[in-house]
Amino acid sequence: MITVAGFDKTKLVNVLTEKGLPSAKTPAQPNRPMVIAILLAMVFLATMVYEPLGVLLVELFPVRIRYSGVSVALEFGNGWIGGFAPFVATAVVIATGNIFGGRWYTVVFAGLTAIVGALLLPEIRGRDINV
Repeated sequence: MITVAGFDKTKLVNVLTEKGLPSAKTPAQPNRPMVIAILLAMVFLATMVYEPLGVLLVELFPVRIRYSGVSVALEFGNGWIGGFAPFVATAVVIATGNIFGGRWYTVVFAGLTAIVGALLLPEIRGRDINV
């Protein structure tokens, strides 16, 4: 074990370099195929959510207010709840000191959405969407 007393930048950098810390000039070497695969998987998962959501919202509102209903629903969900997510997550992390505490904001809203949706959304199968 190596001890660095006080703050000697040169000695600290030398010790960290000996332990394998890359220099600031060394660019990160990500695993490009894996990064692309993970991004494609995330796009696929997002598509699995947004495609049925669009169909549900269109069928949920009558024709005369369809555009307004869909926009209000999407703006509320994406704009307000999703827009405040970084702020609330950061506030929770600061308040609790737990770096993973901010995840509960999205978990709680996802759970509430599932419960409210299961209990309050009407059955739309067989309903004429042109009315």
